[in-house]
Amino acid sequence: MYDLVTCLPLALPGIAGVYLAILDTLNGAVGLGGHVGDLSPLAMMFINFWAR
Repeated sequence: MYDLVTCLPLALPGIAGVYLAILDTLNGAVGLGGHVGDLSPLAMMFINFWAR
């Protein structure tokens, strides 16, 4: 169930960018370091391929 909840949004091209922005916001809210940053269309294509 965890895999479905975490990977399904990455497989949907229209939702993947929003999902990554939400994860980046949650990451900052809990005080963890790093950030997702801006992703190129090529990077988003590989994210979508990986999630499938």
